[in-house]
Amino acid sequence: GYVDRATGRVASRDHGLSEFMTYRLAGTVPAPSLDFKGADGLPRTAVIVVQDGAGSGTFYALGVVSGADGGTQGSQLVPLGDRVIPYWMEFDPRHGVLSVSYLDRADNAPMTAEPTVRKHRRFRVEGRRLVEAR
Repeated sequence: GYVDRATGRVASRDHGLSEFMTYRLAGTVPAPSLDFKGADGLPRTAVIVVQDGAGSGTFYALGVVSGADGGTQGSQLVPLGDRVIPYWMEFDPRHGVLSVSYLDRADNAPMTAEPTVRKHRRFRVEGRRLVEAR
């Protein structure tokens, strides 16, 4: 991947595709990022990013960036869905769980339908991975 200096967006080339996918912070989300300290005491920032490509989809994902002493490291991105509406994030330091809530569509609903189904997912940060907590 690379950072486009003109736009500040991150892009990566998907294997076998000629188009670039771009990632940006979700600007329409009330709080597209959340700062917290991990179990190791290092600062972390949870981010909701949007992946734009050549198609009509707008895919939202959750990731965590951690860093210390000037270095940063990102987790893998966990897909939330296409054209969903994220509206809330929280970190519970007592249990070490990052939670995200968003609106999605009902199963089998067309992509043109308004997202109205509330979804809530919880994750533990394990190194560079986000592991879903059930």
